[in-house]
Amino acid sequence: MSPEVLNTPEYTVEVWDINGVFVMDISDLIATSLRITREVNTVEDISFAIDLVQFELRCASVGASPRSIIEPYRTDIKIRRNGAYLVGGQVVQANINFNQQDANKIEIKCTGYLNYFKDRFISDFYRDKTYAQMARQLITDAQSQPNLISNSHFYTDVGGWFAIDSGYIAWDANEGYDYPGSLYVSVTTGSNTFGGARWPEGLIAGVTYTLSFKAKTTTTGGNIYYDSGAGVAGSTAVSTTNWTPYTFTWTQAANSARIDIKTTGSMNFYLDDVKLTSSLDNPAYFDFGVTLGVDNASAGQAATRQRTYDLQNVKDGIVNLTKLENDNFDFEFTANKVFNIYARLGSDKPEVELVYPQNITSVRVTRDASTLANRIIGLGSGIGSERLETVATGYQSAAAYRIRERTETFNSVQEQSTLDANTFGKLNVYETMYEVPALTVEANHLDLDEVTLGDAITIRIDNSSFVNTINGMWRIMKMTINVDRDMNESVSLDVEAW
Repeated sequence: MSPEVLNTPEYTVEVWDINGVFVMDISDLIATSLRITREVNTVEDISFAIDLVQFELRCASVGASPRSIIEPYRTDIKIRRNGAYLVGGQVVQANINFNQQDANKIEIKCTGYLNYFKDRFISDFYRDKTYAQMARQLITDAQSQPNLISNSHFYTDVGGWFAIDSGYIAWDANEGYDYPGSLYVSVTTGSNTFGGARWPEGLIAGVTYTLSFKAKTTTTGGNIYYDSGAGVAGSTAVSTTNWTPYTFTWTQAANSARIDIKTTGSMNFYLDDVKLTSSLDNPAYFDFGVTLGVDNASAGQAATRQRTYDLQNVKDGIVNLTKLENDNFDFEFTANKVFNIYARLGSDKPEVELVYPQNITSVRVTRDASTLANRIIGLGSGIGSERLETVATGYQSAAAYRIRERTETFNSVQEQSTLDANTFGKLNVYETMYEVPALTVEANHLDLDEVTLGDAITIRIDNSSFVNTINGMWRIMKMTINVDRDMNESVSLDVEAW
């Protein structure tokens, strides 16, 4: 890369509301430097300050309250660089500062859209998917109405369900709706007119509920019903050979403590994929507006992965999928809230050279073994003798540094194969000594139209034998951009060996 000074870029700061509607451009109100931090597979940070008086005047000119324009968790900030969107995030903090010695300001802090999902949790079982597909499913499920029935797929048992009348319920692995040969529930009716399965759930009078499920029977002669404790309703013919979807919506007439699915006539029937939602859980309350974009990673991944999630934090779940032993991937949230997945962000660009003391103003090389561990003891769910455990050892690292042990706890992991993958992923992180340069590039010398997050570039430190191992290809894992009021752009990079 040429060391010549580049043209000064143009940054634009836009305000958007919680519903995805553009509000105003506040670029001319910026009173301090604009700071943007982007990092591979983690959340972005944006911080800046605007002139309070000028902002209040701008809001008054459009007839809006300043508090309604900049409001944490209800306002998004999107940043353009030379007209193209670079990053977006939600406002999480606004500090209003009054100062007799300087202009009054609002200091605004934003975090990227990944942090939407730090406040969402998932309990589900994902099967026969790639890791990338699981990440996409987590995004989708976290923005959907919650299912009031926690055991809805019967992947391992019929826990939480009860037989009613003289029938009985059973778990069977021979047939199911979701996957051939997967798990399902069988309900056999007794001699009563009605028989079936019950899920205990508090239903509230006046609330609208929607019940959906898949069902099939082995005999004919009856109809399938739901009973919400306020009378039997919603009959329909039952398929004898095919899994058939059914959906019922009703407004609850009286308080109840259960929902039943049952049949008339003495016939066996099977249930799967049961979902009960409430109008109290308005779908809009759960929708962050994040949509699914490209998935360029699944084509190269195994499509037989499975995960059991029990109150899994969704943000952590997505990030953890990028740090496993095999089939790792990178992801991004665009400024327009599109979730994209790649086999890798960026590309190799050996022709881009950053050299100290030419276009690098400062560089710090840290060699740190304090976090090194080459024997990882992974602990999964369970207590005592029932707890899942595994051990991953890096023997080359052990030969060099002797055994260094570390425990890692994965409380939500219930499958041995999942625990193994997570533990070996941690071994990959910790078994080598931390030796990483952090550098700052001279202002307006790194072309961000040419170089982006995830790229591998050439870094060189001249005239030093102590750190000559640094000279070579390094991948950009973190990029911090500082833009002053004159639009001078300085860039700091954290990199890892490539």
